[in-house]
Amino acid sequence: MIGTLLNRRYRLDVELGQGGVGIVYRALDTLLDRDVAVKMLSATVLTAESRVRLLRLGPAGMAATD
Repeated sequence: MIGTLLNRRYRLDVELGQGGVGIVYRALDTLLDRDVAVKMLSATVLTAESRVRLLRLGPAGMAATD
C-alpha cells in the first residue's frame, strides 16, 4: 500500500501501526501539501450498521480537524 494514491489526493507514505480494526498510515495530502493520518478499515470487522454510519458521515465527517 505504501506509495498508493487514494482519491487522487492522499499518498500513503509510512505505516504507523495496525490493530484489530485496520491500519494507520502517515500520508501526504497532495491538495493541501501537508501530512495527515489515514486509517484503512478492515472490511471484515465492520457491521452493516457501521458501514451505513460511515457512508452517512461522508469524507468531511471522517476527516481529522486541526
